[in-house]
Amino acid sequence: MYASVRPVKSRRRARPHVALLRRLAVALVLLSLSSGELMAQASSEKAALSIAEFARWRSISGAAISADGRWAAWTYTRERSDDTLHVANLDSGEGHVVPLGSDAELSDDGTWVAYFLSPPFDEAQRIRRDNEIVTRRAEMMNLATGEKLTWDDITAFGFAKGSGHFYVKKGQQNENGGSRGDGRSQGRSGGGEDAAPQGSDLILRDLREGHDELIGSVQEHAFNKRGTLLAYTVDAAGLDGNGLYLVDLGTSTRRPLDSAKEKYARLTWSEEGDALAVLRGEKPEKKTERANTLVAFTGMDSATPRRHVFDPASGTGLAESSVISEKAALRWSEGLETVFVGTKPQDDELEEWPDDGLPLADVDLWHWADDRIQTVQQRQASRDRNRTYVAAVHLEEGRLVVLADERMRTVDVTRDGHWGIGRDDRDYISDWRPSLSDYYRVDTRTGERALVLEAHLRTLGLSPDSEHFLYWKDGDVWDYEIEADRHVNLTASGSVDFTNQQFDRFGEKPPYGVAGWSKDGEAVLLYHRYDLWLQPLNGEPANNLTLGQGDRNEIRFRYVRTDPEERFIDLSRPILLSAYGEWTKKEGFFE
Repeated sequence: MYASVRPVKSRRRARPHVALLRRLAVALVLLSLSSGELMAQASSEKAALSIAEFARWRSISGAAISADGRWAAWTYTRERSDDTLHVANLDSGEGHVVPLGSDAELSDDGTWVAYFLSPPFDEAQRIRRDNEIVTRRAEMMNLATGEKLTWDDITAFGFAKGSGHFYVKKGQQNENGGSRGDGRSQGRSGGGEDAAPQGSDLILRDLREGHDELIGSVQEHAFNKRGTLLAYTVDAAGLDGNGLYLVDLGTSTRRPLDSAKEKYARLTWSEEGDALAVLRGEKPEKKTERANTLVAFTGMDSATPRRHVFDPASGTGLAESSVISEKAALRWSEGLETVFVGTKPQDDELEEWPDDGLPLADVDLWHWADDRIQTVQQRQASRDRNRTYVAAVHLEEGRLVVLADERMRTVDVTRDGHWGIGRDDRDYISDWRPSLSDYYRVDTRTGERALVLEAHLRTLGLSPDSEHFLYWKDGDVWDYEIEADRHVNLTASGSVDFTNQQFDRFGEKPPYGVAGWSKDGEAVLLYHRYDLWLQPLNGEPANNLTLGQGDRNEIRFRYVRTDPEERFIDLSRPILLSAYGEWTKKEGFFE
C-alpha cells in the first residue's frame, strides 16, 4: 500500500479542500492585522494590564466562509460594547465593514451575505431596563455592489440551497399587537386549544426575480435539501387555517398538504428531501400530553406525493396510556418505509391548589435507596419530565413498534432503520462506580431484543452503512456485525496498542477514538497518540496511514472533515489532516 504525508504547500493547482484552507488562512491573516499594533505595543512595553483595558480586547465569533471559498465573514465582539461584522474577499483582500452586525450567513454562490443588526449597546441596556423586548433587524447585502435590503423585528433568516431564495422570520405578535422578539409563545397550551397562536409572518424573497412574498402565521418551516421546495406549518388564532403547506420555489405555487384544527409540530424532511413528516394533535381535557397523529408524505419530488397517516387511536402498537410526543424529533429511515417517533406516557393534570389561604408546601422527598442523589435528581428533573422513548412507525403496515421503554431508555437506530442498539444501565447506576450498561440488538420490525454486551463500559458507535457497531474491550477495538450477530476482535493481531496511555483519571483507559469509516466499507480509521491508522474490518493488522511520521516527530495528526454531509472517508483521494506539534506547539495542515 502506497501512502505519503506532506505539508500543504503551494503548487500548480490546489485541490478544492486545500484551496479552501488556504483561503481561510488568508482570512485569519486579515483578522490578525487590525490587532497587530496592540499586540506589538504590549510585547515591547510589557505593561501590566488594568481592569479597564480588558474591555478593549476583542474576540472573533461567527466565522464563516462561502462555499466557493471567495468570501469570509467574522464578527468582532467586545464586552459591553457594539459588535462589528467584517466581510472580506479572500482574493483581493477588500471587503465590507458593518457596524452593529453579527451572525453572518453567506449564500452558497458567493453573491449575498445576510446578518443581524442589533441596537447599540447603551440603547439595548435602556430597553431592557424598561422591561421591553430588544428586537433585531436582518439585512442582506449584495457583495459585489454593496446594495442592501433590511427587514425589521426579525428572529431568523436563511438561504435555500442554490441561493435562489431567502427567508426572514418576523417576531411573534402578542395579544396587544406588539411583537415578542424571541418568537416564542407565552400562552398556555390548554386542553381546549385556547393557547395563544405561535405563528408569525415569514417573508420569502425570490433572489432571481427580486420580489417578496408574505406568508402569515408560520410556526415551523424548512427547505428541502435541493432548495426546490419550502414546507411550513401554520398556527393561527383560533386554529383557523392550521395545517401543513408546500411552496414549489420553481413555480412559486403554494398548496396545502394537510389541514386540521389542531397544533402541528416537528416538521421533518427526509435526508434527500423526497419525503416529509409532521405531527398534529391536541391535548385531551384534563391531560398533560398532546395526543398526536403522524402525517407523512413520500414521493415529494413527484406531482402527487403519497400520503400516510398513523393515528394511534386506530393504528396498532401503542398502548392507550401513551402518546406520540412532539417533545421528540422525527427521523426517516433511508428507504422511507419507516418514521421513528418518540412516545411518552399520558398523565392526568394535577388538581388546582384550593384558594383557601394555605400556602403550597415546597418539600423534597429523598430515600436512601434512590438511584440518584437528591441534587442530581433536582438537576435532571426537567429532562425526566420530558423523556420520550423511541418507536418505529411502519407506514405501509400502519403499525407502531415500541423500541425503548423505562428499562431500556436509549436506542441508537441504524441509518437504514432496520436495527437499533439499545442501552440498559438500570442495574449499574452508581454515584461512584464506572457507568456500565447492558447492550442489546433491537429488531425495529418486531421489537425483539438480543443481548450483545453485558456490564460493558465503552462503545465507539455505529457505522454509516448500518452494518457495524464498534466497542472497546480489554484494550482492543471490537466490531459487532449486526446482521450476522458476530463479534470480531479487530486489533488483536496487530502490533499497535490503541489505548490512550495519557488518560490520567479513575477507571479503565479509553482508546484515542475513531476518525471515520472508509468509503469501500472494508476498514475503519483509528487514532493513535500521533498517527492515523487504517484498521481492516476482517481483523487483519492495521496500516499506518501517516507512516509513523507523527510518532517520529511527535506531531499529532487528526482528520479534517471538509464536507459536512460526508459519511465516509474516500481513501482513493488525498485526505486533509490537521497537525499539532507536541513540543513546538506549531499548528498546520498536511495531506
